[in-house]
Amino acid sequence: MNDDRRFPCLDAHRYSGCVGLAACPADRCWNGRRLHTGCSFGAPVQADAFDRPLKVLRYTASDCPNCRHAVDLDIEGDLRSPGGRMVDRWTICELGLWAGPASLYNLLNHRAPIRRLGHCPSFEDTPPDEMRPELAAKRAGDLERARRRRAALREVRLAAVEDAAVS
Repeated sequence: MNDDRRFPCLDAHRYSGCVGLAACPADRCWNGRRLHTGCSFGAPVQADAFDRPLKVLRYTASDCPNCRHAVDLDIEGDLRSPGGRMVDRWTICELGLWAGPASLYNLLNHRAPIRRLGHCPSFEDTPPDEMRPELAAKRAGDLERARRRRAALREVRLAAVEDAAVS
């Protein structure tokens, strides 16, 4: 049953124009688009028909991977990547700051489809004990790779200094 009283923009089944997100009490618009998540931090968001993955080709400098607002997207059925591959886990910004959902892989590799580049004023850091296990493993791997790279660079510099001292 569609109760028009919960949508302030519908008057006697006639659309009178959007009243804006701040004034609308509905979690979903009458057309199906998600307006408010209506959930607590970290809870999965239910996907809707408007959630379409976008191809993000470049690195986006953002803190989205470790933000509390980057939550799992609960999908009924299949949602494929723009290239057609099946993706098991999707994420989305619960504040609606992304242009669409992002695969977990893209989120962890800084390819979230953010609408506005730059620092997010709504960013809330996730404490280390609540961090996604995939992100914690990626950070540990990145740290180990950086340590190995610095050690190799030190060895090359030390060898160059020793060669210069011998000659």
